[in-house]
Amino acid sequence: MHRDWTLWQLVDSAFPTGGFAHSSGLEAARQAGQVRGEEDLLEFAQVAMQQSVDTVLPYATAVYHSPDLLHEADLHCDAFLVNPVANRASRAQGSGLMVATASAFPDPGFAELKKTARQQQWPGHMAPLYGWVLQRLQLPLPDMRRSLLFVTLRTVLSAAIRLNVVGPLRSQALQHELASVAEHLLKREPKHYYQIAQTAPVLDAWQSSHDRLYSRLFHS
Repeated sequence: MHRDWTLWQLVDSAFPTGGFAHSSGLEAARQAGQVRGEEDLLEFAQVAMQQSVDTVLPYATAVYHSPDLLHEADLHCDAFLVNPVANRASRAQGSGLMVATASAFPDPGFAELKKTARQQQWPGHMAPLYGWVLQRLQLPLPDMRRSLLFVTLRTVLSAAIRLNVVGPLRSQALQHELASVAEHLLKREPKHYYQIAQTAPVLDAWQSSHDRLYSRLFHS
């Protein structure tokens, strides 16, 4: 039961990892006229979740199984994220996760990780760090995978509200509707991060153009 409380704390919007400062490319897609309403948003959210399963979960899962792989996986993630906007967002959220866990939980391992990462100038990407943190907190692997995909979906739909694509009540209905899609995606055979490839190049292109938008609400 105590583990449930810890998991709820990690996925709560009040946990300060900075995720709500990013739109996962939705803002650029919106300004490009590619996400005009609910139907487009549904497609965008599904593609974002698919990309998360294909390129984020492999890092988190590998490090969850083998925490000693954290630094190696972090460097690999840094090399894989050639999109500078996505790379910057991943680093920022990873840094936020390290700071938040070091402050929130009494385990000295979190403070030690933050110190080591800063001293050795690790990239500190979100995906491998998320796997390490949830393994350290002894949360089950299925909870780690499901919560990471939940955060992906929640972030996209939260951004959609602030971009006036849908309202907050309709967003909740869409989140409920997309839960079955998320569960289906989680049933796919997990890959090792050495096998990953970019599976949503158009979404990646939208996100990479974010810095060139004339006006922006989000960092990415």
